[in-house]
Amino acid sequence: MPYRFCIASLCLALGACSFSPTKISSLDEDQRQQIAYTTLYNQQGRLDHAAYAAALQQKLSASAQPAVALQDYARQLGGHCRHPDNDPQRLQCLLPESSTICLHNKIRLSAVFQNQRLQSLSSEPFVDGC
Repeated sequence: MPYRFCIASLCLALGACSFSPTKISSLDEDQRQQIAYTTLYNQQGRLDHAAYAAALQQKLSASAQPAVALQDYARQLGGHCRHPDNDPQRLQCLLPESSTICLHNKIRLSAVFQNQRLQSLSSEPFVDGC
């Protein structure tokens, strides 16, 4: 067991290890955020709205109540939803993406439901300013 102490000491000194109750591993990497970003954003750093809408539609379709799930998703990200023209079969959500002093880049999601099932979901850029 002395080797575990040496490895742990070396890792602590280098600041390159993560510890769990069952293992010591050096240089652990978590690529989840990079995978999500690379999948959903193009090389210019702009959201690929078609990829985003397809991924979100797939995720929401697995929910028993996709309209409620979409509203919860929007709220969780600091956005909000409304029923345009008071149509309960349609839902439109605005999500904040980035902001500068007077320019707010948002994502507009438009969803259509039928019999409480998500029929379609689209995403487009929306800019709000002073």
